[in-house]
Amino acid sequence: MSDGWTDVLAADALRDEEPRLVDAGGTAVMVVRHAGELYALSDHCSHLGGPLHEGTIENHRITCPLHDSVFDLRDGALVHGPAAWPQDAWDVRVRAGRIEVRPR
Repeated sequence: MSDGWTDVLAADALRDEEPRLVDAGGTAVMVVRHAGELYALSDHCSHLGGPLHEGTIENHRITCPLHDSVFDLRDGALVHGPAAWPQDAWDVRVRAGRIEVRPR
């Protein structure tokens, strides 16, 4: 880890619109390439811990597969519940062909 960044995945291993679960230093993080941009959110839904990487992506939003809470990919904002809190968003970048994340 350097300056808080954690290498999590080869950039070419991430397909468009297919969220992936990665381990960022012991924290489960979902990364996705959507509309040409990379996004990362903590993977366990703030409602009851559902696996966001198994959710559906549409219009810069991810829907939790368990109870349909919806979060904005860009900043983790709660669009609608049952969740009552936003999702932790992570900074994400590509460096030397690798995807790196860090907590905001």
